[in-house]
Amino acid sequence: MAARPADPLARWAIHFATVTVWTPRNSEMWDGLYLDASHIAEVLEVIRSKAKENWLYPLAATAAHTGARRSELLRARVEDFDFKNGVVVLREKKRSRSAETFRTVEMTPFLKRTIQEYLI
Repeated sequence: MAARPADPLARWAIHFATVTVWTPRNSEMWDGLYLDASHIAEVLEVIRSKAKENWLYPLAATAAHTGARRSELLRARVEDFDFKNGVVVLREKKRSRSAETFRTVEMTPFLKRTIQEYLI
């Protein structure tokens, strides 16, 4: 079993940068649940500089700047990013398991720039 990183920020970065991650089994899971803007920027920078796949950084940026769930991120399509209106359509199944539902979230300028750079 991999050694547990002491820093919650490091655990989060490892989670997005690799497939193998230490998974807490108890209430420790909620330690450091919320990151402030500086921590988010720091985590995204670690992911940007160390990710082996080019799609990982925009995926993490979308999660950090929209609050999208993992399932919503995996359902995302290019056409869901509306740059003209500055919104992202998140496809969800949480409200209705039998049909795809949507919610719209505003894009931050950072997210808009990040996704546009990735798509070019």
